[in-house]
Amino acid sequence: MPFIPHTEADIASMLASIGAPTIDALFEEIPAVLRSGKLAEVPDGMNEMQVTRLMGERAALDTPLLNFIGAGSYEHHIPAAVWQIATRGEFYTAYTPYQAEASQGTLQVLYEYQTMMTSLTSGAYSTTGKIDAFTTETLRRIESIPGVEAAATTVVLPAVGYGIDLPFNIAGKPPAKGGQYNGDEQYRYVAGHYFQAFRIPLMRGRRFTETDTGNSTPVVIINQNMAKHYWPNQDPIGQVITIGQGLGPQFADPPRQIVGVVGTVKETGVANGDAAVMYIPAAQVPQGMMDLARQLLPLAWVVRGRGDLMALRAAVERQIQTVDATMTVSHVEPMEKVLASTVARQNFNMLLLSIFAAIALLLAAIGIYGVMSYSVEQRTQEIGIRMALGSSRADVLKLMLSQGLKLAGIGVAIGLTLAYLLTRFLASLLFSVKAGDPWTLAAVAAILALAALIATYIPARRAAATDPGQALHCQ
Repeated sequence: MPFIPHTEADIASMLASIGAPTIDALFEEIPAVLRSGKLAEVPDGMNEMQVTRLMGERAALDTPLLNFIGAGSYEHHIPAAVWQIATRGEFYTAYTPYQAEASQGTLQVLYEYQTMMTSLTSGAYSTTGKIDAFTTETLRRIESIPGVEAAATTVVLPAVGYGIDLPFNIAGKPPAKGGQYNGDEQYRYVAGHYFQAFRIPLMRGRRFTETDTGNSTPVVIINQNMAKHYWPNQDPIGQVITIGQGLGPQFADPPRQIVGVVGTVKETGVANGDAAVMYIPAAQVPQGMMDLARQLLPLAWVVRGRGDLMALRAAVERQIQTVDATMTVSHVEPMEKVLASTVARQNFNMLLLSIFAAIALLLAAIGIYGVMSYSVEQRTQEIGIRMALGSSRADVLKLMLSQGLKLAGIGVAIGLTLAYLLTRFLASLLFSVKAGDPWTLAAVAAILALAALIATYIPARRAAATDPGQALHCQ
């Protein structure tokens, strides 16, 4: 809770309110034999400045770590309003300490997906080898379940909006002048049939196999975006990269050979573009890296299957707990729901914009109707004269419609021009649609033209039905 300073006057006032002379008097009901008095091993209390100084001295003794997902201790200010809201009881859940994986998702909306989270922070999984043995046996059991097509694990699911990125060097290719690394890209370690589960196509080379263990040649698979960026005119298969060199002993990683190139998916979120990604076999992750990741991120399991999702969920959980009865499974969700949570903010914003756009369209139609009605009323005598001189009702209807649609056409043209110039500000809310998408602009123009036609036709039809005799006498 927040530190609440009490002055001597505050303490005296509170004691007076409850009728106690001193703080010690509050404990007089406790028998003397049960009172321990001053505890020799418990130091005296400190004021706020003393505590701040002590914690700063202890923090200075910690070994610095490379923090790539927000970990670490640092000075920061929390506004009083933020603290007041964030500490309200209704905002706490059973998993409040780390909510990021509530937004896990994938590129595709697939009903047959299930994802779940498990924690591997216990001593039973203190090494990469132990974790690999657990996941390998569990995935084998899961894939034996009827209806399961593929199963895998990963440190971070695609499209969640966050991830791990690490720098790397390319063998035989010096970094740019003044740089230490050739690049810094997304880093994922996976196990099982990860690419098959997500249906990520293999473009060149091979996928990971059961022979890619901790004792085999270190390998890496990259996605097509990374291949095009770093080897635009070369085949990356067979090239060697070293990841995390110089970051610290926990990231010590041997040179890895590129054995495959796979398709690009939205690893860092649907709105963040196509990121370059390095995929590592989970069995070959450096121990220091595994220690850091398993303390900060739960292990994500992905199962592609068919049939009843609830029955599949229960069967998968049974297989996990058959291998380790103490393993806790959480956040079991279809990928459709997981993906929806990653774009919930954008969907809400677009819903609001759609509502405002519909209201604006309605107001525009009402405005056109009002203007045309007023125009018809002002030209009533003109219409009567035209009809008296031989103009038919069809001619009058055509005249009114042409004039109304001409004005509407000018407005639509101006609106489309402004929309094309301003829609780039909405690019962050769009997915798989360009800000200047011609089909979208054409559809909007058609809707506005239809609204203008309807709003113009009603007063134009009324004008065509005007009796010439009455129109001539209209003031």
